[in-house]
Amino acid sequence: MKWCLNFCCQVPLPDEPDTDDEAKIKKWRWKVKSVQKENRERYSQRCDTELKLTVSLFNNMSLVCNPYSLSGDPTNMGTGSTENEG
Repeated sequence: MKWCLNFCCQVPLPDEPDTDDEAKIKKWRWKVKSVQKENRERYSQRCDTELKLTVSLFNNMSLVCNPYSLSGDPTNMGTGSTENEG
């Protein structure tokens, strides 16, 4: 099942009018600019959400690769040995 939030889909650009009327062309240009702005905002929101999800997944990992966390004994300093050697 594919999910889609309201900010993941791009708004299509409006078609250019087939007229020489300056008022309609000006209105069309403003519409194009507003659609481009909306698409930029949606892209920004999508990137922000993906970053937050990635950070939260990384923070919730049960094992982070750290050589000092391999053993329970801090005197072994990452040797991987959990037994006390005599």
